[in-house]
Amino acid sequence: MKLDSVNYYSLEADQKYMSVSQFEAFAHGCEAAAYRRYVTGEDKSEESTALRVGSYVHSYFESPEAHTAFCEENKELIMTKTGKLRTDFEKANQAIKAAENCPAFMFFMEGEREQIFTAKWLGVNWKIRCDVINHQKKYLVDLKYVKSLSQHDWMTVYRDEQGNYSRIQSEQLSTPKNIKVPFHIIWNYWQRMAIYQAILLAATGEVYRPIIAGISKEEPPDIKILDMHNPEALEAEVSQVAELLPRVLDIRKGKVKPTNCNNCASCRQQMRQQGKCEILTAEPFVL
Repeated sequence: MKLDSVNYYSLEADQKYMSVSQFEAFAHGCEAAAYRRYVTGEDKSEESTALRVGSYVHSYFESPEAHTAFCEENKELIMTKTGKLRTDFEKANQAIKAAENCPAFMFFMEGEREQIFTAKWLGVNWKIRCDVINHQKKYLVDLKYVKSLSQHDWMTVYRDEQGNYSRIQSEQLSTPKNIKVPFHIIWNYWQRMAIYQAILLAATGEVYRPIIAGISKEEPPDIKILDMHNPEALEAEVSQVAELLPRVLDIRKGKVKPTNCNNCASCRQQMRQQGKCEILTAEPFVL
């Protein structure tokens, strides 16, 4: 199957190729929801408004044609009945203007837009779509439009007796601890960029420097360029992908039953359709 901008996000493409988003959904999200979305196609839930606004910003930097097409397809979401731009999209326009006025940001936006690559990696066929890739200067850019680029948020990690930490719970790493971390760790961008770099290496034989070009939703917008070129950190993420991938593949093939989280929108919808609810034992409050 040859991928293009039309079929890249299709169910057929998801069934034939692993992607970063699909891997994250299985490995770090609800397995059952991921199975319903990427394998059976049962979950047809629409993107949230926040994701649509992000796509609005992405389409602007992709090309005028892509942005016009996105606006036409999402006219009711973008515009009010009186023909005015909705608040979220007006803020997005301000963020776009601020980014365009930043020479450093625009420097890293130079390159091919939305280029698709496929490659076999870790025994699996993968697909990626790069927001920006500069083949001459050997860097790839992931464009992010997020709440804040500087605010630290809480995340649960797991600790062992030696003080080592991981976001994945295991027999050795079993003690939970809440810590505050920056946005690129909250959203697991180290792993995302590690996969992108590995797929590009497999597809082209070249090592590309991973970079995040970030724009915040704050007023005024914050703009940051985040260099993710840390070989040790990226290699650690590759090792974790290799460790988690076998279970993901077994679930996709039907060899292992996916676990329901019973908390996500997909699981709640399933329970409503089946007339089920959870019966729990309340946990005591212990200081």
